[in-house]
Amino acid sequence: MPRRTLSSVVSLLCWHSQVIPAGRSFLHCLFDDLNNGPDDASTPGNVILGAGSLADLDVWRALAAILVCDPHYCGISIDSCRLQKRIALHVRTDSSSELGCGGFLSLLRNGPAISACSIQWSAEELAWFKELKVSINTLEFYAIIYCLLVWSLNPETAHLMRDAVIGVEVDNTSALKFLLKHRSASSNSTAHILVRIFSISMALFGWTLVGLHLSGLFN
Repeated sequence: MPRRTLSSVVSLLCWHSQVIPAGRSFLHCLFDDLNNGPDDASTPGNVILGAGSLADLDVWRALAAILVCDPHYCGISIDSCRLQKRIALHVRTDSSSELGCGGFLSLLRNGPAISACSIQWSAEELAWFKELKVSINTLEFYAIIYCLLVWSLNPETAHLMRDAVIGVEVDNTSALKFLLKHRSASSNSTAHILVRIFSISMALFGWTLVGLHLSGLFN
């Protein structure tokens, strides 16, 4: 790609990311290639995009497709812009590398559950986790995404989840970091694949998430 074109693309995406929060985390690799990417020896003035940039551009294409289908997603709610977020729903999740994961949804922090969901790992899934060296951090992050999607697609809770400010309590600091920064350490990791799904889901359902660390003793 011509370096000048990449500069224009990055600038345009930065501008749009002001009202598309899900896209902000998918600019780092593009910025890095713009400034440090290797020149294409066969085409002077061109830069070779790395795997991270190519993957991030795929996320932006997905976000663009969502926006074309429904302009509702070309913006963010007033509630999500507040410096002090008014949390409307509370989610608490947990995960085990040997058993499964789950969580519950409540209207008040430490309040009674209005909905709960869980999943038990199959023998095949446990074998995949071992083969792919999937960490507990990734499984904890998966639990959050899984529960949020279940409740957003459940007719009994979908109306509560739509464009809601949601407080998410988790006892794993790495999973919390994925949640808050919408990015994992490696653009090729299993965790980052989940981050892409998570960011696109945020655009689709309008979630605004407030991450809260919860000591494992109390989870």
